[in-house]
Amino acid sequence: MVSKMHFSVRLLIILAVSLAIILDTTSVSANTRYYEHNNILYYSKDATEPATCTPGASFSTTTKLPDKTIKNLESQKVKEKAEKNKSSYQKAEKATGVPWTMLATLHFREAGMDSGRSLSNGEPITGTKYKNKADGVWVGANLDEDAILAAQHFIEMASAKDLYKIDVTKGNLTTEEIGRSFLAYNRGRLYKRASLDYTDSGYVMQGIDEKHIGGDWIYLDPFGGHSKSREYENSNPGALAVLSYLGMNVGTSSCKGTPFEGDFASFGQCDERWGKLKYSSGNFCSSACGVVSTAMIITTLKKEEYTPDKIVGKVRDYGGEIPGSGSSGANLAKMMKDEYKLTLENLNVSNKSGLKERIETALDKGGIILTSGKGGRPYSSGGHFVVIYKKMENGKWLIGDPAGKEGTSTMQGTIRESSFASDPKNILKEYEPSAITTYAHNEMVAVYAK
Repeated sequence: MVSKMHFSVRLLIILAVSLAIILDTTSVSANTRYYEHNNILYYSKDATEPATCTPGASFSTTTKLPDKTIKNLESQKVKEKAEKNKSSYQKAEKATGVPWTMLATLHFREAGMDSGRSLSNGEPITGTKYKNKADGVWVGANLDEDAILAAQHFIEMASAKDLYKIDVTKGNLTTEEIGRSFLAYNRGRLYKRASLDYTDSGYVMQGIDEKHIGGDWIYLDPFGGHSKSREYENSNPGALAVLSYLGMNVGTSSCKGTPFEGDFASFGQCDERWGKLKYSSGNFCSSACGVVSTAMIITTLKKEEYTPDKIVGKVRDYGGEIPGSGSSGANLAKMMKDEYKLTLENLNVSNKSGLKERIETALDKGGIILTSGKGGRPYSSGGHFVVIYKKMENGKWLIGDPAGKEGTSTMQGTIRESSFASDPKNILKEYEPSAITTYAHNEMVAVYAK
């Protein structure tokens, strides 16, 4: 036993030393999410802490719901029905810890609070406990039993490891946790697969404020993720609106992204956290270089972590995704300007004369440049987005290439090995200016924090 312990300690020491050599760090910051190399503070992918919410997902206060939402809920006699069924909801709360208002809201969304139908799925309550054949969910013999079964199922869905891992029984839930728990219950895996959040769901958001009343909500089918061509209107108030109406404080979203303390963000399009997500003609790993480059720019300039999977919903909203051919640089730029309040400067790539000087002037002013082009590395023959970060002292430019450095394109199944997929030493590389300016470009825009 002692010899094995000594061996384990020696092994840990060897691994630690090896890791330091691999990273080639000169010093490590106190915050282990980042490390310093050549006097530049880099983002450390392995130390990532999951964000508690989605940046940009905030919505207006729900202290007073829109009149149209209130009238809708009044017409459905929601408070009267909630009071009628309240004892059953409260018994389930006592048995499971799920707030009764959340159970009442689930009952409304699934069955209009009909006391003769199940909270879980709206199936008839028949006096005998049974498992519904369509979804495999248990329906109680009476409303008391059904509420407890529904609460247990709600807990399982919200806490699912492949979804949001939310404990809905802990109390003091944030707006994001409440929203995502209901999203998890209603096609959560489809939304996650399509990189959409609770703010994109009519089941959750309908009627919460003026911005989210009526209109089209993205339809999600079990096979194709999201589909803009199959939108539907969902006028029934969503979970957050019902909760607010019943007196639960869903408040104003306090969503803030994880602070980014590094100098330059480095995200790889084949990172295991999003590499398999569907995009354009394939997935992120094959087709989302534009999204990933944009995420690097936004994160670096906003000093807040906006990972590629968190911005892709906005990319789609602005028409940035082009089926079959990747991304639209013009629409990515528009999104950065309108959604993330960054300043743009078109560098006129059609005029090669003085292009190098225009780029370096923009870099000197604190700009970061989004560019796509066709040619040799860091571009590709089919076209590729990269980021121009800064001019180095040796005259070269520091480039953020979401595809990774040359020689790291080997695929492991459908995704690259994540050990290098977002390693800064693979994403960030110095290039001669001619490697950028020589080739044909589709667009080039400088992006500034102000």
